[in-house]
Amino acid sequence: SRRISSIRTRPPPPNCRTCLLYTSTPWPTATPTASPTRPPGCVNLIANGGFESDAAWQINNTVYPAGFVTFPVYSGARALRAGIVHPPHNVYSYSSAQQTITIPAGPAAVTLRYQLFATTTGTRAKLTPPAIVPTSPLDRAQLTDDVQMVLLFDSAGQQHVLLFQRQWYSAWQQHTADLSAFRGQAVTLYFGVFNNGTGGVTGLYVDEVAVNYCLP
Repeated sequence: SRRISSIRTRPPPPNCRTCLLYTSTPWPTATPTASPTRPPGCVNLIANGGFESDAAWQINNTVYPAGFVTFPVYSGARALRAGIVHPPHNVYSYSSAQQTITIPAGPAAVTLRYQLFATTTGTRAKLTPPAIVPTSPLDRAQLTDDVQMVLLFDSAGQQHVLLFQRQWYSAWQQHTADLSAFRGQAVTLYFGVFNNGTGGVTGLYVDEVAVNYCLP
C-alpha cells in the first residue's frame, strides 16, 4: 500500500454526474451467474454496487468521463465503464468513478470484492505504480502509458493502490482485497483508467462491487 500525505493524493472533487454509454467488441456471449455479494453474517457497506441506478457513485468530470452501460454486464441490467473502448475515441484523459463509505470500528473482517472486465488494444503489461498515482491532469506528476487502476483513499487522504495494470480479460474476473486495516475510517473507493491519447485504447468494466463487513 501507499501512504502519502500530500493533498494531491485525495480523490477528485465532485463535479459532473454525466453518464455516457459505450460498448465494444468482441465480448463474452453469455453472462455468468452472479455470486452473492453479501455472505451470511455480513453487511455490504457499498451502495448500488451493481450500478442498477445512478445513485451513490460519483462520476468524475474528465475529458472522457466514465459512465454506465447495459453491455457487457456481469449480472443485472447495468455495469460501470471507465476508460476508452472505441479506438477512434482515443484522447488524453483520466476516466473514473468513486464512492465514499464509512467502515465501522470493531473486530469484523472487511473484504472488498468486485467483478472486473479489463480491455486494451495496447500492449498488455503488469505495471509498477509510481509513489503517487496521478488521478487528474492537474497533478504535478503525470502517467505516460495507459493503465487500469483501483485505488483506496483513507480518512487522511492517503492513497493505497489495489490494482495497477494494463490487461485484456477474455471473461469477467473477481478481484478481492482485505480492507480490515481501514476499520473506523471513511474511505473512498476509486475505479479509474488513464489513456495517453496515442497508440491503443484502454478501458475497464466493473460490476457487483461489495465491501463486506463480517463479524467473527
